[in-house]
Amino acid sequence: MRGFAVILALSVSASSPFMPGDEPSTVIAPHESSTQGGIRPIEKQFKGRFDSIGPFRWSDLGGRVWTERDFNGKVLIAVQWAAWCGPCIAEFPQVQQLFETVRNDPSIAFVSLDMDQDPAEIRQFLLEFRKEYSFPVLFAGAQLKINALPCTWIVDREGYIREVLKGSGPRWLDKVQQLVETVRHQPRLSVLPPEALKEQRERNKQDNAKSR
Repeated sequence: MRGFAVILALSVSASSPFMPGDEPSTVIAPHESSTQGGIRPIEKQFKGRFDSIGPFRWSDLGGRVWTERDFNGKVLIAVQWAAWCGPCIAEFPQVQQLFETVRNDPSIAFVSLDMDQDPAEIRQFLLEFRKEYSFPVLFAGAQLKINALPCTWIVDREGYIREVLKGSGPRWLDKVQQLVETVRHQPRLSVLPPEALKEQRERNKQDNAKSR
């Protein structure tokens, strides 16, 4: 499996996140849904700090459908990755280690979000992946825009994204654990100053314009 990871990894530093446009153009393709007016592309969503992670319905490798309600009352760690992202693959051992660390903590939930547009196109990758890694994989690429990969969200108990960690590196695991503790002790979003909320939403608009 380690040889498999080396083959798939792209020649980019594991400490630097991929930005939109770095991935192969063949990865991004419009999905479609039927409406009364015919067929239209599904509009992908950008999510940033202070945005709600839901609503969503994302399937996992076993076919189970997850929603935001599965994480009510827990601090959620959500790690975004894609099969074409070399730094994401290099991060997998740390992701697995983090999953093993928190999986029995009832106050924390953990998922990874595969941001590939079509999971069917990476079927062989997923088969090899599961031989070595057991952390949960939810398919979110058809709904979410990519701003940078790898990217880790820390979501509070009310379902709001409170911290965003872009990139990876040897201290990624420690940084995530520190952010989890930070989010545990943060006040509710509803009591934050309106100015702080407005400023972050303006940043989110800027990031949305740079995402796809």
